[in-house]
Amino acid sequence: MSPKHWKCACCGKRCAAQQLRCMKEGLIQSLREINDSVRIGDRICGSCFSRAYRMCRSRVNEVTVHEDPAIQNVTLHIPCVSRSHRYCFLCKEPNKVSKVPLEGKCRFYVDTGVLIPPGARACREHFSGNILKAEDIGSAKAYASDTTVESSYVDSLLKGLRSCACSRGLDFDTPGILTPQDYWNLTGLSLEHFNILHGIIHHKIHNSQNRSTRTAQAILLMKLRTGLSYTTLATLFALSKDVIKWSVHCIRRAIMSEFVPRYLGLDHMSREEVIQRHTRPFAKELFSAGEDSVILVADGTYVYIQKSSNYSFQRRTYSLHKGRPLVKPMMLVTTTGYILDVTGPFLADGRNNDASIFKSMLTSNSDAFRNWLHEEDILVVDRGFRDCLALLEEMNLIAKMPHFLGAGRAQHTAEEANQSRLVTSVRWVVESANGLLKTWKALAGTIPNSQVPYIGDYVRIISALCNAFRPPRVQISDEENVLAQRMLSLSKHPNMLKMRAENEGWSRKRVDWIRIAAVDLHDFPRLTYAELCDLTMGIYQLKQARSYTAEHTHDGGTYDFFIHRQSPTLLRVQIQSRHTQSRLYNLWLEYSSTAVLQWYCQCKVGARVVGCCAHVAAVIWYLSYAQYTSYSSPRDIAEYIEDAADGAAGNWSSDDDGDGN
Repeated sequence: MSPKHWKCACCGKRCAAQQLRCMKEGLIQSLREINDSVRIGDRICGSCFSRAYRMCRSRVNEVTVHEDPAIQNVTLHIPCVSRSHRYCFLCKEPNKVSKVPLEGKCRFYVDTGVLIPPGARACREHFSGNILKAEDIGSAKAYASDTTVESSYVDSLLKGLRSCACSRGLDFDTPGILTPQDYWNLTGLSLEHFNILHGIIHHKIHNSQNRSTRTAQAILLMKLRTGLSYTTLATLFALSKDVIKWSVHCIRRAIMSEFVPRYLGLDHMSREEVIQRHTRPFAKELFSAGEDSVILVADGTYVYIQKSSNYSFQRRTYSLHKGRPLVKPMMLVTTTGYILDVTGPFLADGRNNDASIFKSMLTSNSDAFRNWLHEEDILVVDRGFRDCLALLEEMNLIAKMPHFLGAGRAQHTAEEANQSRLVTSVRWVVESANGLLKTWKALAGTIPNSQVPYIGDYVRIISALCNAFRPPRVQISDEENVLAQRMLSLSKHPNMLKMRAENEGWSRKRVDWIRIAAVDLHDFPRLTYAELCDLTMGIYQLKQARSYTAEHTHDGGTYDFFIHRQSPTLLRVQIQSRHTQSRLYNLWLEYSSTAVLQWYCQCKVGARVVGCCAHVAAVIWYLSYAQYTSYSSPRDIAEYIEDAADGAAGNWSSDDDGDGN
């Protein structure tokens, strides 16, 4: 036998010299249970050493005294991860591993209930500061059900846990304390976007003894996102109310000076960029726009404020339309929903309607807007801008606006309804942008009068954040030109079914209405959802179809309505108006075995052939699609609200005169 091989003092196995380990005092008691002749300093093989080590760890609550009596080994009934110095206990890879700081160990134990022993290592890529990343913690597995550690480690762990428990307020400074989902819920930004914003503005604001720059940024974003008061924010951040107010003031000025000009305003983007990146081919095709023409959508939005004790200001901010005090920012949006600029806010009295505001923008001392616009540019507006159409025409600007319904008329002509549909198919993006702003609860609620001076800044900050970190409201596709050409072609067609109904007097004839379940119409064609979208030229009417269907669906699940067959392939239906209880609309559907051919409804826009109205869409949606599929209808919550009319109707008598006689 080679002199390089030695016999194990415990089991007698011969091993290479480098495989033997020197017997230590800490394991001697366990090893003597196997072989009582073993002495301190003897050489034993790796198998015996591991066996003795496991026996030592299995002793519950056993304390072995070291050479230093102050240090003891304590066994805890707490699972732990692997102690390996070479491998990461998360991914088991021998990468560049590092010790986990005490803060990370405490946070890991709080989140998982598993201890990280002193010898454990983790890859550097799993760290976020001193904390292990939340997305990587899920891969950790317990190596043992008990943990044997030194008493000094228990002391330090308890101190770290006490520090975590004593920490007060939301912590945006320590990486890993708040998850990316927490950032989104609290601030409206992802962790990545939060860091980008902080990187842009941090040099404009400094850390103080009360709060950091990241905390100040989080305070403003949380106020905008949640609409919470200064008092509530002070509780959440464990700061005084004055610190909260000053933080909002400082960070607001920093964002307005450094961030907003990059993503909002007429100067932050050239006309060429708007045309190339933020103009839909769909809109160009519909309005026959030139290559150098810009298409913008303008509309005012509302920000509600408190009733003021200043009577003059109270009168000038009271809106007769909404019946409450408010101010009105004016939005300029591209056809993709990108917010180009925000002006105002403006007062809400009769002298500050949308047309007056737009006139002021075009004729004010500031020439920025007029110089940015060129001749033949297209402005898509709603009917509230009617009084400024003459000014736009004088400036050689093209205005696109839905048609008005003249006095004494009950319905638009087919041509007017079709042209209005072309306009609304582009104009809806400004309503979507306004709705996006209102997801920030500070703008959706009622702003206190103390914050009125800063409403303009808040609207601009949120608009810039949406431009920078939210996707466009409309994704440009290669199929838009085809859809636009189809809509243009249909807009020139009359509604032949309407002409037949009027010529033959269908609406004036008395008919026998039959209540019939939809399942009895076996000859009505089945359509896919894509075919329905193609028929309605969008999804807005299909979304409303669920609500209309819910009103006609009974508790038993049957969908009943009144019908009259004008002919074997022509169906007449009555449907309830969603706005007026006493109004019913008659509509006609002509169909074949494979498609819906023509439609006509008596509502204001029911004559159009570029898509259809919501009443027609609701009937077609149910008969051709919904009754064959499972769908969720809007929840009826009226059962939780009491109706005084029912009780009053049962107790009222015409003999009661109220004087007791």
